[in-house]
Amino acid sequence: MTDGGRNMNEKELWERITAVEQSLKSVHHRIDNIERLTESVYTLATEVKKMRTDLDRVCSDVDELQSRPLKRIELIANTIVTAITGGIVGYILGLFIGA
Repeated sequence: MTDGGRNMNEKELWERITAVEQSLKSVHHRIDNIERLTESVYTLATEVKKMRTDLDRVCSDVDELQSRPLKRIELIANTIVTAITGGIVGYILGLFIGA
């Protein structure tokens, strides 16, 4: 065989074949690593999506919990206003009826 005008002996051919095989093994190893990395990224993306859903639910729950004291204060204020209004109306009615 010739390689650019020079003769290649059997030993040189085996050395080149061995070098190509080593290079091929290295390429396969890198491809395997890339496949594992791709799977890891996919798993990570799936987990992030799930965490986002959970975070949205937690934020909604926190918003609801934060609004509860305000609802209680409004209920108490309405009850007080109703009681005072009822007392005033009752007092005025008592004045008219008792007079």
